[in-house]
Amino acid sequence: MFLSRFFHKQSDTRARVYRTIALSFFGISLAIALIVFYISFSWATITIIPEVTTFDTTTRVAMQEKGASTEALSGKIIERELEGAGTFVPSAVETKSSRFSGVLTVVNRTNRSQRLIQTTRFLSANDVLLRSQESAVVPAGGSVDIPVAADTDGDIGKIDTSRFTIPGLREPLQGDIYGAAFKQTTGTEQSVRKVTAPDIERAEQEVVKKLEEKFALLLDAEKASFSAPSVRSAYRSEVVKRTNSHAVDEQTDEFSLRLTVRFTGVLLNEQELTQRLMSTLQTKMSTGYDLLPIGPEQIAVTLDSADTESGQASLSIRATGSKVRSDDIRSYHTRDLAGLPKDAIIEYFRGYDDIKDIRVSFTPFWVTRAPFLIDHIKIIVDTSSAQ
Repeated sequence: MFLSRFFHKQSDTRARVYRTIALSFFGISLAIALIVFYISFSWATITIIPEVTTFDTTTRVAMQEKGASTEALSGKIIERELEGAGTFVPSAVETKSSRFSGVLTVVNRTNRSQRLIQTTRFLSANDVLLRSQESAVVPAGGSVDIPVAADTDGDIGKIDTSRFTIPGLREPLQGDIYGAAFKQTTGTEQSVRKVTAPDIERAEQEVVKKLEEKFALLLDAEKASFSAPSVRSAYRSEVVKRTNSHAVDEQTDEFSLRLTVRFTGVLLNEQELTQRLMSTLQTKMSTGYDLLPIGPEQIAVTLDSADTESGQASLSIRATGSKVRSDDIRSYHTRDLAGLPKDAIIEYFRGYDDIKDIRVSFTPFWVTRAPFLIDHIKIIVDTSSAQ
């Protein structure tokens, strides 16, 4: 009986031990499975919206009529000489006084009469000269009114009319026989126009502008003979002959200008131009950046020189473009992000000037940190949202 109870008790102890071991193994296996599951199925997706950075650049491009090459674009050169003329009004206006005349009272304070011949001179205190228009006799101790006229054009308002001396008399008599109380009867002010250098420059610009419009129509007509889906044109002008009706500082109410202008234009395949420009700019782009597409409105073409005999031309291409950070950003940061919470990841990217916004999401929903497996950290650069 005793042995039976002893062996039964030993059997229960072993069962409890086995059960404990089994439960421990199950728990450990479950924990390992959960860890493996967490590591294997947890993901972090980081979406970076880059900041668009604009730039302005100018590059030189060659063109040749015989076809495109690695060094030159294909194109066509057109040269024409056009004539144009116009009539213009000077901008400078001056006020000019006409020659005035009037009546001068001549006083004789001596006891002898004084005869004055026609054209006798009368000089004001500020050296304005009048001449008598007829002869007269000034009685002793009396006075007489004599018609006089100014020697030159001038403004009566600027003349001292209080006293006029008679230079033709002997000096002792000049203090006793003199003119006074002048009264104007004729003479007016009038406005006159004068040609200035800016007037001629403005006139030339207007004539050239009209001729440019005419040459632009000629270029449009030539585009039909240039085989390309879309055609870009550029031109330059040179005044080869100029004829003015009036010189600078010459008085006139209007003047005319005639010009002969030589225009040189080029026609280019716009698609080829854009592709060549994009390729050139992309090679100059810093590593880790992509060039956004450039439209025709972002490109300005200037014709620097052209030779119709050789069929070659040199162009300056100015482009206003935009660039964004490219997908190359992924390889630089995944190791630094492993195990970081969302706020720390966002803060990590805040230090970059070329990043506009950061979005972070974890899966499954209970995950709060980026996985330690860097292959499970996915960085996406969303350039579509940046534009």
